[in-house]
Amino acid sequence: MNLVSHLVQRALRLGPPLTRDLAVHRDLPVPMPDGVTLLADRWAPARGGDGLPVALMRSPYGRSRRFAAVMVRPLAERGFQVLLQSTRGTFGSGGAFDPMVHERDDGLATLEWLVQQPWAGDAIVLLGGSYLGYVQWAVADRLPPQVKAMVPQITESALTLEFLRADGLSLETPFGWGVMTDGQERRGPRGSAAAWTARGGGAVPAAARAGHSLLRCGLPALGGFRPPGAGGRGDRPGELDRRLVRHLPARPAS
Repeated sequence: MNLVSHLVQRALRLGPPLTRDLAVHRDLPVPMPDGVTLLADRWAPARGGDGLPVALMRSPYGRSRRFAAVMVRPLAERGFQVLLQSTRGTFGSGGAFDPMVHERDDGLATLEWLVQQPWAGDAIVLLGGSYLGYVQWAVADRLPPQVKAMVPQITESALTLEFLRADGLSLETPFGWGVMTDGQERRGPRGSAAAWTARGGGAVPAAARAGHSLLRCGLPALGGFRPPGAGGRGDRPGELDRRLVRHLPARPAS
């Protein structure tokens, strides 16, 4: 008896599964056009899994048994294959994790690879919430015909505009998220955001990358900014701050 399967079924109030006997094929290499290889786990019924619809999840949060127990197993027990992929630079996938920057190209390349697999059926669904939902929007305009549905949850296509608004900047969330993603592959208390200060700011690079990526992706939508690293005035010290200030409302007179 698979105790985890029964507990998840009860917690989610699901009907009985078609099977609890699953096969997991780990660390499948998925090549990207630039030579980087991303890793994915394929979950499917141990018997008769080939040809079933595929639910694709692309995640920066790993492929652990805990994650899979809630997100993957219920689908694989109920008539789907599930491909859970680690996004670039996370949990064994090659390259550097630069949030939101590579998800369109990597997502399209993953779909192109997926439809060519002999075990894949003729139906694919994109699934997931938050960042797993954003990666769906990133490829939504160029989906192959095999993709029959998208199920993005708690997310949006212009995610960066949640942090770069006309009335101000809200960078606490992206920088806090950067700290979290920097520490999630570590073991023990050093992997917690609370240990950031104890490490002497060791998580700052990842937090800075997350914040910088959000700025780079979101600033053009606020009025033609040249993002940092694009050359020109956007690279001059202080120029980005001055241009941001011009988009903020004037402070009311006291």
